[in-house]
Amino acid sequence: MQIGDGAGRTVTRADRAYAVPGTGIRIAVTTPRSHPELWAAHLDGLDRLYSEHGVGDASSVDEDRTSLVFTALDPAGEVLAGIRSDGPLASPEDSQALAVWGGAPSVRAVIDRWIPDGLVEAKGFWMARSFPGRRELIASIKRAPVLASAVLGARWAMGTAAHTMRLFRAAGATVVDTVPAVPYPDARYATTLAYWDRWHWAPDVADAEIRAFDDDVAQLLGVDVPRPRAAS
Repeated sequence: MQIGDGAGRTVTRADRAYAVPGTGIRIAVTTPRSHPELWAAHLDGLDRLYSEHGVGDASSVDEDRTSLVFTALDPAGEVLAGIRSDGPLASPEDSQALAVWGGAPSVRAVIDRWIPDGLVEAKGFWMARSFPGRRELIASIKRAPVLASAVLGARWAMGTAAHTMRLFRAAGATVVDTVPAVPYPDARYATTLAYWDRWHWAPDVADAEIRAFDDDVAQLLGVDVPRPRAAS
């Protein structure tokens, strides 16, 4: 089945995807090589975002380091949002976070601690400005980093963010309090480092959020998650 990507290209519907409830939007989970047209759409979205904020372009994005691409598509096939993940990482030098903090020992130490159990890094979140179902998509795609850790068999996921950190925290991310915020990519932003531990959810994460994560994983794996039994 072919669908348009909103930029005149043709996109092949991905085999792996999960639904955003109540919207008709689906989030495809692919790789740059399996679906190059979705990868191109992701880079286009990043370029638009970077241009709007005056922080460069997407030309430095490394396709070879990208393990998964999450792409949101509306029922007509328009590309609405994207985020990608690298990993599992082999060393701190493989991470963008270490570069953001200029090789800081505190960042290297936490990454070194996570790597043995598997660590993926979320990057490059962007979203179109206005469309039906935007709020519901935000509520869903914020789980992409920890979903990537599940798909890639890693315990840990991490990401850096400024304005969007509140979204990641709502999806169970914890800010690393031993790593101070930095002005990245420039002085307008206070970027922080956060992580997800898929083995131990943060205590303030709502049960409904964890349930939604389980449902997303089940869709990606093509299995059913048993519904909670009624009290006897």
